[in-house]
Amino acid sequence: MLASVDPPAAQWAMNRTWHLPFRWVSDSDGTRLAIPLEIWNPDERSGLFHPLVTLVAPDGRRLVEHRSRDFVDRADDQDVFDALRELELPARAEAAPWDPGLVPEPTPNAFRTDAFGAYFRGIRSASRALTGRMRDEQDAGELRRTGRMAESFLESWQERRDAHAPP
Repeated sequence: MLASVDPPAAQWAMNRTWHLPFRWVSDSDGTRLAIPLEIWNPDERSGLFHPLVTLVAPDGRRLVEHRSRDFVDRADDQDVFDALRELELPARAEAAPWDPGLVPEPTPNAFRTDAFGAYFRGIRSASRALTGRMRDEQDAGELRRTGRMAESFLESWQERRDAHAPP
């Protein structure tokens, strides 16, 4: 499940644009999830709250929890996939298509598919260049992690783009 500050029609537009296989919760003022989960940032100009990835096992144990410091700090996909594999859960059937019956209304700030590749290639390149300038190993490690995140996003984007290419 995803949550955002966007209204449902904007979320539906995002799902249709990106072929996302999950549903959203609209939390425009942060009271439903963001404030209770302590990820709300009312001073953030973009209207985003801090990303949070939580993987909960069927028995209620939290297997992965990554609380981001800002919009660039993201959970490592591999950590989430490794934790999922360790659960050894049976494969689920494809979920029924989701159609909330809304007219999709993208927001002016919606991330366009034609900008995705250039954006994350820029992050990857800048991370590589800046890593060599760092004197502090912790800062260099953060930049390497950000570069790996951008690379992972680019690989996933390419797979998704290939899977949803027009005939």
